[in-house]
Amino acid sequence: MNKLSGYKAFTLPDGTEIELKFGMGALELFGKSIGAKTVDEAMTQLNVSNDENGQPVVTFEFLGVVRKLLFAAAQFAALSQGKPVTFNEYQVSDWIDAVGLEEILSVLDLPDAAPDSDGAKKKKMKDRIRPTQ
Repeated sequence: MNKLSGYKAFTLPDGTEIELKFGMGALELFGKSIGAKTVDEAMTQLNVSNDENGQPVVTFEFLGVVRKLLFAAAQFAALSQGKPVTFNEYQVSDWIDAVGLEEILSVLDLPDAAPDSDGAKKKKMKDRIRPTQ
């Protein structure tokens, strides 16, 4: 497994090491887990909308989508190394609580995407799934 790009490892308070690998394999697992048919459809699920005051609105559905993305990244990291998947999707929520979403997503420093059809730049993946204040 390429640990130079999209890779993140962290240790939980109980000493368990968690590895995440964000890439094509994780994106495929994530997309299938949410029933998306295309990459664009999967990525739109990671968008956070804003209220009338411009403040981010984080829905319960969005939290579930983030959990599924992180589960896919952990699942892919294990499977690509021939390791068994010894965790479930809901344990990911415990990891987020223990380590913090900001720390987990720090690896997603991806380049800006191409502009949308209206000419506006798309947000970086980490900015899509990390609401700003």
